[in-house]
Amino acid sequence: MVVHSYYDEDPRVRREAESVAASGRPVDVFALRRPSDPAHGELEGVSIHRLDVQRHQGAGIGTYLREYLAFTARAAAALVRAHRRRRYGLVQVHTIPDFLIAAALPLRIVGVPIVLDLHEAMPEFFRSRFPRASNPVAHALLRLQERLSIAIATAVVTRRHCAHIPTAAFVRAAADASVPRTPLQSEVPLKAVA
Repeated sequence: MVVHSYYDEDPRVRREAESVAASGRPVDVFALRRPSDPAHGELEGVSIHRLDVQRHQGAGIGTYLREYLAFTARAAAALVRAHRRRRYGLVQVHTIPDFLIAAALPLRIVGVPIVLDLHEAMPEFFRSRFPRASNPVAHALLRLQERLSIAIATAVVTRRHCAHIPTAAFVRAAADASVPRTPLQSEVPLKAVA
């Protein structure tokens, strides 16, 4: 799993990772690292790889963009190194940012399926976070990166109804798959995309 957050502070990601680990499958999570955190650790059977990027809550657009890009690059390098040893069967990328899926692109190219877990609709998130910077061009670019991210994914999961996403345009085949239930969710159907 790849997530741009501090693993111990993200209950959704923790529940999913710990649920999979409890079923006996190995789980690696690549997440943010605070200055006081160790680079590697284990929690409830989940191996945590903390990448040396910190969150900048309340910062400007440029700071967020640099943070997102730095994390994406470091996550890509860490995933490729880890894949050489572990031979991952699946990578789940938790958004935002949607383009974080680029970190898993090298594995997708060699045939590893990627599940894109859309936590938020990034264009709307940007509009609410940066209302003064929101404009038609920015919105169009954010929609484009969202669509490209969905197109790269093998499967897409979302908890929120994202009516603006033309999912049918990306669905090549409907696969009957599901995510294991965690205490606060029902079974979530997946749609396969090519």
